[in-house]
Amino acid sequence: MSEVGITPNPVDEAHDEMPFRLSDMELKYNVADLHPVLKSVGLQIDKIRKELKFQLKLALHEWGSQHWITLALGGIAFLMGSISSEILSGGDATVSGMDGMTGAIGGFTYFQMLVSVILWVWFAV
Repeated sequence: MSEVGITPNPVDEAHDEMPFRLSDMELKYNVADLHPVLKSVGLQIDKIRKELKFQLKLALHEWGSQHWITLALGGIAFLMGSISSEILSGGDATVSGMDGMTGAIGGFTYFQMLVSVILWVWFAV
């Protein structure tokens, strides 16, 4: 009889290169243990918390400066496009369409919007 050679599973080899696994993540406390009412929802929240902890730890381990700069660029683009004087003053709900683009916003806000669009394009590239 001939013996069949057992080839290693390539998926297992790829997992061996990981510095840690999702099953290694331990939470300091469980939301499900805080109150009996939170039992069903708390298990789902704990699962999400465990995933986020794993992803953050993996990003800190593997990401370089290019990744962090790209993430910061996206954050700055988001803030430039979302924070403006119209938001802080409450805005004008009666102005819409092209009237809002041409007369309702000031010069700095228009410039801020253009910078935000440029940053989003740079982020996407």
